[in-house]
Amino acid sequence: MSLSALIVMDELADRSVVESSLRAKPIVFERCFAACATSTAHRWLEHEQVDLVFVDLDLEGGSQMVRDLRTNSRYGALPVVGMSYNSDAELVGQLLNGGLDAFLSKPLRRDIVRAEIEEIAGLRSGQSV
Repeated sequence: MSLSALIVMDELADRSVVESSLRAKPIVFERCFAACATSTAHRWLEHEQVDLVFVDLDLEGGSQMVRDLRTNSRYGALPVVGMSYNSDAELVGQLLNGGLDAFLSKPLRRDIVRAEIEEIAGLRSGQSV
């Protein structure tokens, strides 16, 4: 099975951490799409099937994109990981209650990103994403 992910982030360093984490074994995402803006990400989603989305919540429109995904029946079950420099516990709780499957604090670390990918993959009916 070929897995794919969409990374919505404009910061090259953190995007590289996510991409390398997605390509690591045992769960390898063969196709990784990157969008530097939420408008570009929405266009990708219209044309591509993805199994996982990473959204930079510090990006303009990032939080709205999560809400859009959760209210669209086509994407409602799609796992979404949000990332931000703001890791205030109350805010993170609101984000998780608002539709995120996971939250990662920036700057990102590959081992933590990879652990989250594996956790999400294991949550889907005991199968890989």
